[in-house]
Amino acid sequence: IGGSKDIPIDVRIIATVNESPEDLIEEGVLRKDLYYRLNVINISIPPLRERMDDIQLLAERFMEKHNKKYDKEVWMLSDGAINKLEAYDYPGNVRELENIMEQAISMADREHVLNAKHLNMPNAGRLKEPGVKYSEDIALDSYMALVEEKIISDAMRRHMGNISKTAEALHIKRQTLQHKLRKYNLNMK
Repeated sequence: IGGSKDIPIDVRIIATVNESPEDLIEEGVLRKDLYYRLNVINISIPPLRERMDDIQLLAERFMEKHNKKYDKEVWMLSDGAINKLEAYDYPGNVRELENIMEQAISMADREHVLNAKHLNMPNAGRLKEPGVKYSEDIALDSYMALVEEKIISDAMRRHMGNISKTAEALHIKRQTLQHKLRKYNLNMK
């Protein structure tokens, strides 16, 4: 910079977007020529909610990291804590998981095992998949609400957001379905 002669350099630019580059180009947010210059090697990493096997490994790694940071001695996660972590959909992706773990570790007193009650998660337990197992660390009414939310969400998707058809398929009144959509903040548009 500021020199008068060229100095050859070998650099690699790594760029990332959390949306489809093609969609960004179509919306006019990303220039097409820039995308094609950068798109030499394209690596697509699925969101955390689609990588169930990574959740426990990442949580344990973050537990080690934040144990050191906060001078704690948390050794492991209980089965209930793992179930709770795996039942969540992580709209904030891996950063959100790390924040959840950091908060739990920083607030731990003298515990060596983190339980589900230590994990402060917004909308805790939004189900990704049916089959999340009941744990002694999750209250029955909370678990039942999660199951109901999942059933309604799946039915709305199957009926492409049509409230009347979804209500009919679930054998409930349309007004009841609308109430539950508001209750679970399910915006299916």
